[in-house]
Amino acid sequence: YRGNGMFFSSGNLEVQKEAGVTIIDFETGSVLQLSGTAVVDYNPQQDYEGATRVMKLHIESIAYTANATNHRWKLLQYSPYNPRVISDDDSDKENLLNGHDDDKASAALTLAKIVQESSPLVKTFRFVADRNIAFLPGQYATFEFPNMIPGGQRSETRTWTLSETPNSLKGDNTLDISVKRIPGGLVTNWLHDHAQVGMEGIRLLGVDGDMAAVQVNAKTQQPTVPKNLLLLSAGIGITPNLATVRGIGAFELQKNTSITMIHVERSEQDVLSHAELLRRSKNYPNFRYHTHITSKENGRRLDKQRLSELLVDIMDLSQQEVYICGPPSFMTNM
Repeated sequence: YRGNGMFFSSGNLEVQKEAGVTIIDFETGSVLQLSGTAVVDYNPQQDYEGATRVMKLHIESIAYTANATNHRWKLLQYSPYNPRVISDDDSDKENLLNGHDDDKASAALTLAKIVQESSPLVKTFRFVADRNIAFLPGQYATFEFPNMIPGGQRSETRTWTLSETPNSLKGDNTLDISVKRIPGGLVTNWLHDHAQVGMEGIRLLGVDGDMAAVQVNAKTQQPTVPKNLLLLSAGIGITPNLATVRGIGAFELQKNTSITMIHVERSEQDVLSHAELLRRSKNYPNFRYHTHITSKENGRRLDKQRLSELLVDIMDLSQQEVYICGPPSFMTNM
């Protein structure tokens, strides 16, 4: 579960085994309370696809209270974040347990979250897949929109960089894309105007891409990162570099690399996740983050001369591994 603090509980259980779970029947107002001792299994079996740890509660007492609250709620749908549990009745259990999906590249998606970013032109869409998807920070995903886009083809296919990092080397079932509205953009503008949380029917066709600074060592199966990283981007081209910075944090690689990130944007408001990047630049031991705001530079674009000025502290550019993404003119000028 991304971002809801569940791992704080696992830390508490390392020093205090006593635990309780309260289960509310929202339709009847009744409450079931379970208490006992809990342990964290850090090497679970594959009964929970993609799980890297499982909390097990050994029940010692049970308390049931009927009509504990006068409030009533109606079930609208199950949370798309609920992980898939492989049961004995699952006809494809053996393939799922052994990772032998017939179609490993594709997955059904449910739109779980929409975030309006600081720029009015950019929204981030979080999809939940019906299984874990293996990908690296900075890679892109290809999406299919079958029979969904008015005025479009029967099946529209689009590719966007994943702007978030996976939570685990085993992959993740959440996929984030940060999409900028563009004039005449058929699918991008449809997403901005008509996409709703809970929407189904979109399919993931696959994940690919070489713009991934964070890699997995083939021998140790541990995450690695280059010693020196230079990340250059402009506009919505920030997404692969943003995912890279997030991935370095997620896999605790901050002390293994020195990062210089330079991003070009028209205004500070348009910089995607600007506050987050400022915070990470302060928290990471070796992270220099600089924005080139053209509205503050009298419209001057980031050219080679200005770039040289920003990189004056880097003594040996030949030792930098460089990742660059942005409009074609920006890529050419660099």
